[in-house]
Amino acid sequence: MGGRKPAVPPSVTIDAILRFKDRIIVTDDVDKNIKCQNKRKRIKVECLTCGSIFDDDYRKKHEINIHHGKRIKVKHLGAPASPFEFARKNFEK
Repeated sequence: MGGRKPAVPPSVTIDAILRFKDRIIVTDDVDKNIKCQNKRKRIKVECLTCGSIFDDDYRKKHEINIHHGKRIKVKHLGAPASPFEFARKNFEK
């Protein structure tokens, strides 16, 4: 094969990867692309029903586990309602 190691197809299990990890090569370009695609800002939210604070991507899980699938109202804790309000607070410091 000319010195190159085979690429891993997406259907390979973790057990197989661990068994053959010395033969697997992941290039830096692929690694960087995967990391860049997964980056996003996480916003903290507060459940107005029970008062729990969690990341916005756990909202559905929280609804199912705690509130038995009922829709809940949440309040964003991450950013102020207005960007001007944030600027004013920093200006006063």
